[in-house]
Amino acid sequence: MQGNGLWPMFAFGFGGIFVITQMYGLGLSLVVEGLFIALYIGGALAVYSQLGWARLNEIVRIPLIEYVLVFALAWLIGGALWLVGRLQARLQAALG
Repeated sequence: MQGNGLWPMFAFGFGGIFVITQMYGLGLSLVVEGLFIALYIGGALAVYSQLGWARLNEIVRIPLIEYVLVFALAWLIGGALWLVGRLQARLQAALG
C-alpha cells in the first residue's frame, strides 16, 4: 500500500477537534482530560519532530476547516429560517 503522508494532518486534526471540544462532554476526570491533552501534544511533537517543524501547521487545518464550515452552515440555515419567517409574515398579512 502506498502512503501519501497525509495521515498526521488528519490524525492530529481530528484529534485536535476531540481535545478542543468533544472530550469535555464525556464526564472524564481532570486527570484523564490532562492525560488526553498531554498525549495529543506529546504525539504531535514526536511525529512532527521527525517530519519537520515546517509541517506543524497541518494540525490546525482540519479543525479550522471544520469549524468554518459549521459556522457557514449555521449562518445559511439561520438566513433561510429568517427568510421563511419573513415570507410567512408577509403572506399572513396579505391574507388576513
